[in-house]
Amino acid sequence: MSRVDHLTAKISAPACQTFLRYGASLSDLGRFTERLHGFDALRGGLLLLGVVQHATGPFVPIEEYWVLEDTHKNAAIGVLSFVIHVFRMTAFFALAGIFARMSVHRLGTLRFAQDRFRRVFIPFVVGWFAIIPLTLLISTWTLVASYGPEGLQSDLAPPAPITARNIPLQHLWFLYVLSLICVGAVVA
Repeated sequence: MSRVDHLTAKISAPACQTFLRYGASLSDLGRFTERLHGFDALRGGLLLLGVVQHATGPFVPIEEYWVLEDTHKNAAIGVLSFVIHVFRMTAFFALAGIFARMSVHRLGTLRFAQDRFRRVFIPFVVGWFAIIPLTLLISTWTLVASYGPEGLQSDLAPPAPITARNIPLQHLWFLYVLSLICVGAVVA
């Protein structure tokens, strides 16, 4: 029995019961065609944790951490926000890996690459051209509405030119990293 099989046999989570019922291991994950409802529930729970994590933003005791800041900062809420963020992002990438493995087994490498291009990379590019200018527009409007034209003046150095190392990703960082991981998986 391999190490993965041994570890899988100890897991009693409902999502893994599907595999254990058929005597399968994690290496057999791609052969399952039925819907894995436990993973759907996990994804839903992670999304709900995102609501909690984003709601804590104004209370995190770090200057300019969030667009809106409350006057009542709280270190415990800052720790909660950090723990939720690290846990859910790690879990989302793990789920993406599980679903990717299932897709590679079901579709093959070429169709998997085409599918990820269509479902991850294209939304990233389209979202970037929609979200980044919109965010800049809203930020500019807010500064002018709050402080007048002086709100646009800054003592900071002008922003560096956009390169591959400093692309402003904002909300799209997850799709960017997932795109890079998919490229690495297909190339490897």
